[in-house]
Amino acid sequence: MKTFLLTLVCIAVTLNVFAQQKLKFTYDMAGNQILRDRVCLTCLKAVMPQNLDSLFVDSIDELGLTDILDFEMTAYPNPVTEILFVEWFPNERLKPKEIQVFTVDGRLMNTIPINTVRGEQPVYFNDSPPGLYLLKVLFENGERQTIRIVKS
Repeated sequence: MKTFLLTLVCIAVTLNVFAQQKLKFTYDMAGNQILRDRVCLTCLKAVMPQNLDSLFVDSIDELGLTDILDFEMTAYPNPVTEILFVEWFPNERLKPKEIQVFTVDGRLMNTIPINTVRGEQPVYFNDSPPGLYLLKVLFENGERQTIRIVKS
């Protein structure tokens, strides 16, 4: 009877150890915690697809690849002190319509409409405190591109 109870306690302790949740923390540049995720170590079967063939790409759409290679957006200087210049090469399919500036915590700081065809838009960071910012560029066809900016 004692061995049965001891075995039952050992099994219960073992199951309790596997039931513990692991936490993963993400920090910003200043060392502040910005994200806390739960990590399930024993849930691999729950997230794996049943058919592994869906994980592999058979062919590359050449038209989409050409469009991506033709379009390049740059932001300089990064880190920025006062004025950030966002430049792009004009493309008929991917026309930027507005730039949104967000803080790391997701607060919208500024929205800048793009009315120029020059391929350059200044973004002013004069009144912004130092830190990490996200620059989201919205295109006319609904696509988006995000660039991380450091304000020093």
